[in-house]
Amino acid sequence: MTNWTKPKALELLSKGWLGERPEELQQAIIHHGHIVTVPAGAAVYRQGDLDHAGVYALLEGDLRAFYYFRDMEKMTLWTIGPGAWIGQAVLFDDGPRPMEFSALSECKLFLLPVSGYRRIVAREPRYMHDFALLLCYSIRSNFNATIARRLSARARAASAFVRLAHVHGRQDAEGLLLDIRLSQSDIASLVGVSRQYMNELLADWQREGLIENSNGGIRICDFAALKELADG
Repeated sequence: MTNWTKPKALELLSKGWLGERPEELQQAIIHHGHIVTVPAGAAVYRQGDLDHAGVYALLEGDLRAFYYFRDMEKMTLWTIGPGAWIGQAVLFDDGPRPMEFSALSECKLFLLPVSGYRRIVAREPRYMHDFALLLCYSIRSNFNATIARRLSARARAASAFVRLAHVHGRQDAEGLLLDIRLSQSDIASLVGVSRQYMNELLADWQREGLIENSNGGIRICDFAALKELADG
């Protein structure tokens, strides 16, 4: 684990939404926030929680979003990569958290408390627009995920691997290694298919040379072909 400090957090988070904000706002967010550690197996927050702690940004670790149905069936929604923000809605309403975010490994996050957000916008109301843009990013991401679920199962799976490659891909001499622990059940849940279907599809893709197993992980050998499947 990296020894995270506020300057290091700012360096990472400046590559996304935060880096597009005015310098004064960047410094205010870093000043009012702090770094938290979530141990492996613990939840950042759970579905239905009314904790209203604030908005989080992942700095390091394996963080995933889950949704529980009424019968408590658990669905994996997506994996979260470093630099991604979660929990934005809490800045604008007092409703319950709509999903769970849990750490599969120890995670380091930057937390901007609701109290810090309120101090920032009380001093400079114009910055409320910047925080609204952060919420819009989340809405667009959720919309894209919803549309992806209307694709064929094969295209959905390819789309899931393309997203995983963008978030967790690490280039090596033989392709893109997914630097994240994913079981076939995890992938099946992300795609919305049975584990048996996912097992058969992954076997097909290995024979076709699109992917391969590597030390218990998955390497994407032909990203362009997967991208074409996802787009088609």
